[in-house]
Formats: sequence, C-alpha cells, structure tokens
Amino acid sequence: DTEAEAKAEAEAEAKYKKEAGEEIKKRFEYKYPYLHISDLPSKLAVSKLHPGVLDRTTGKEEDKKEDDNEKLPDIYIPSFSSDKNDDSPVSPAEKGTATHTFLQFCDLARAKKLGVKNELDRLVRDGFISERMRDAVSIKQIEAFFRSDLIKDIESAKRVWREQRFNILLPASAFTDKKESQKDLKDDKLLVQGVIDIFFETEDGSLVLCDYKTDYLTPEEKNDPSLAAKKLNEAHATQLSYYAEALKRMFGKYPDKILIYSLPLGDTVEINTSSII
Repeated sequence: DTEAEAKAEAEAEAKYKKEAGEEIKKRFEYKYPYLHISDLPSKLAVSKLHPGVLDRTTGKEEDKKEDDNEKLPDIYIPSFSSDKNDDSPVSPAEKGTATHTFLQFCDLARAKKLGVKNELDRLVRDGFISERMRDAVSIKQIEAFFRSDLIKDIESAKRVWREQRFNILLPASAFTDKKESQKDLKDDKLLVQGVIDIFFETEDGSLVLCDYKTDYLTPEEKNDPSLAAKKLNEAHATQLSYYAEALKRMFGKYPDKILIYSLPLGDTVEINTSSII
C-alpha cells in the first residue's frame, strides 16, 4: 500500500508539474491580439507627420516627445530669443525663425500703417520678441511681404484666421507603407495636432490657405519662380495636405487655393496637394 501511495503521489506531482509548465509556457508565449495598437502614438504633431511615419516610430517614444512638447505652446519663442548675454553672430536659421515669429505675432494692420520697425519695437516692448530676436528679423523680407499681392488679398478678405490651431483624427492606415499594417490599422485613428499660419475667405467665398516659409533659395531659384515652386512643393506639399484636411473638417470643403508665402522669394507659390484620405 505504501508503495502504491508513493507511486500515486509521484504521478500526481508529475501531472501537476506538466500542467504548470504548460500553463507557464502558454502565458509567456501569449501574444496580445492588438499588439499593433501598442506602438500607435496617441497623437502626432504635423511637423512629425509624413506617409510611412508609423513604420519608423514607436508609440512610447513618440508620446514622450509629444508630452514634452505640450509644455510649450505651438507658437514658441526659440532659445536664442532669451535675454541672456549672447554675443555670438545670428545664424541664418535664427534669422528665418525670427522673421517667421514676427509674422506670427505682429498686428498686420498696424505694421502696414506705421511701418515694420515701429511694429517690431512694439513686439520687443511688449515682450513678444527679445532684443536678440529683433536683430535677427529680416526687415527687408518683412517689408517685401507688406508690398506683396498676398497682403492685398488678406486686406480685402471677408474674414481672416491667423495661427489657427487644430486637432483632427486621421486614419492611421494612411501613415504606414506596410500592407499588413494597413490592414491591421484600418479601423484605427491618429490624433494630429497643428497650427495654420493664416487662411482667409475672399469676397466671392473662396477659401485660401497660406503658410509662411523661410527655406533657403538659391539665386537661380529666386530668379526663376518655377524652380522655387518645385522646391517648395517637394518639401511641403505633404504638410499642407494635412492643413487642407483640417480646413475640410472645419468648413466642409477643401481650400480653393493652397499657397506658400516664401520670405526669401518675396512672393507666393501655389502648392499642389491631393486628398490624403
């Protein structure tokens, strides 16, 4: 009897170990059925967005970057604009950023009436722009802007929106080039955040979207607007397509015209985009 009991105990122990081992193996080999969602960022800024972006980012890393970005507004004053003692020469990149920042904060009507330098003084006085940033602003480019056809169109517009922030949900499948991922993400959305420099409604009801750019242009590109348009389209058409989609959500239609105002060119170029949906 003792021998039979020992045998039974050994068999029971062996059975327990086998079942426990199978359960442990099952748990360690378990695959989350929605694993593709775990790497999906909860949100992305337009500046980080492009076709295929989900193939080269991970949700956790991207979320952390976006959480850090939320500590600052979309319209930010760059580090070089602080009042710290910095005697280093102003870089071309700083000049571009400062000039763009002026257009973000300035009172268009006031600048047109009283002059760019007067408006720049006000922005410095009111704390929008630092002394160092003042030195980086391209007065020449800004004055050209106030002589442009674009400013005339803005002045005659029925309604104007500046620095319009938006949040829109876009299909996540549009941002992966992998067929399997497109299938997995077909029902998922991605929250996209951005800010549009300016758009306006003309007297005839047309909707015009415009973005300011300070991209470097070669002398050849400045002398040949078609070359400038080609360069700016290649660099920014995708970004502007997301802005156009945002306006479609707001107004029920795509913009009738999409423009980039190039500060170095001193003129607008039309951007060719198509629906991303």
